[in-house]
Amino acid sequence: MLNALTVDLEDWYHVCGDGEHSDPLKWNDYESRIIKNTETILKILRTCNCKATFFVLGYIAEKEPALIKAIYKEGHEIATHGYYHRRIFELSRDEFEDDVKKSIDILVSITGKKVFGYRAP
Repeated sequence: MLNALTVDLEDWYHVCGDGEHSDPLKWNDYESRIIKNTETILKILRTCNCKATFFVLGYIAEKEPALIKAIYKEGHEIATHGYYHRRIFELSRDEFEDDVKKSIDILVSITGKKVFGYRAP
């Protein structure tokens, strides 16, 4: 049996449409749990000898490039989840293109590999 496993790499405050936490200017004020929780996921995947696709927010990649490198070096696919975790229907075409391009550029700069996957927030 062939299965696919994916992980959305976002932090607890990246909730779509949540007025209280949706302002990116406030995100640096919040406690990040991304490294600890991702390390737990990576440990589980190593134990099971499983690979996954990680849909990474560009914001996370920019903030934690070493984490993205670690995920990639363990053989997992790196794909994009956009930069700011904004819903497509709330963006203009240009805003959407800018958001995805910014995210992809960051991921490519970290891994050196083309990004093929995108998952909408």
